[in-house]
Amino acid sequence: MIAKRACALEVLEKVSSDTLKAYVDQNKCTGCSICYDFFTCPSILPLPNRKAMIDDSCIGCGACVEVCPFKAITVKGEKPVGWEEAWNA
Repeated sequence: MIAKRACALEVLEKVSSDTLKAYVDQNKCTGCSICYDFFTCPSILPLPNRKAMIDDSCIGCGACVEVCPFKAITVKGEKPVGWEEAWNA
């Protein structure tokens, strides 16, 4: 597939992304498994209760936020310096 912009993952790898990370609100997560079974991000893992958790390998791209139908995933933090330049390159 040809995209109009660079992959968000590649952009974040070019700049420091230590400040961005996705989090799962366990009160909103229903354990539907869409985020880890169908989206297959390696940073999203199932807990024993089938709810999701995000591990430390998350680079904060935010794609998982769009996948969750229950709005249980959010990205917290600041976009790193250089994000706009790398995204528009």
